[in-house]
Amino acid sequence: MTKSVAPATVLICAALPQLDRRSATAGNPAAVSITAAIPKASAIRVTPAIPVTWIGSVETVTHGGFAPDRSDIAIELQPEWFASRQTLRTAIARARGAVPGIQTAVLRRAPLEHRELLAESGIRVVMVDAFADTDRGSRRPAPQGWPCRSLAWGLWEVESARQRPTGLRAWLPRFTSLPVARPGGLHVLLDRTVVPGGRGEMSPRVERWIEQVQTRQTRGAVVAATLADLPTLVERRQRQPFSGSVLRAA
Repeated sequence: MTKSVAPATVLICAALPQLDRRSATAGNPAAVSITAAIPKASAIRVTPAIPVTWIGSVETVTHGGFAPDRSDIAIELQPEWFASRQTLRTAIARARGAVPGIQTAVLRRAPLEHRELLAESGIRVVMVDAFADTDRGSRRPAPQGWPCRSLAWGLWEVESARQRPTGLRAWLPRFTSLPVARPGGLHVLLDRTVVPGGRGEMSPRVERWIEQVQTRQTRGAVVAATLADLPTLVERRQRQPFSGSVLRAA
């Protein structure tokens, strides 16, 4: 009998591509850059598209003209906002007022605080560089080996993988390949490269990740999801093994 091996779960997170407002269409300045979310070269043959979580500032989200139900957009939280609960609450309210579907956020270079406030404000998942207060146990069990935890009801924290190279090395093939994904594990990939020029292009690294996830997903070795899917993935993973696609697993 062949032993069943659970596929790895991969979450690709990337900065919203730049787009010159003069080339935007139908009053939606981000439509060209993120509605496809697949490599240009394979846009016709890739079905379905590999999901990507797009990270944007509150200003970008507020003025981006996004559909209100977009759940694949994450707010970039600024560390200084955590000095004031009101500032943090107001910033989240601005972004979610424009796009109520937003449930995720990203915080870098700072420890996560005010977890209850984030949950009350509608944020369900926050990506961080590393866990603070590592001695605190999770209120809800996470799948073994998954870099996520829940210290406040209704909110999950997840660690991003080790930061990838930036600058020139970020464009070279050896640095754009998808990291080895451990079977059954959770792998959160983050790329903050913004391609200059304002034409709404993804970075070579993100394009390469998408292509490789598509290939591995076809073989059943990987399933792809967004940050917003994490709570459902955790719940289903605890109840039954992953098999097949994210749609069947979630």
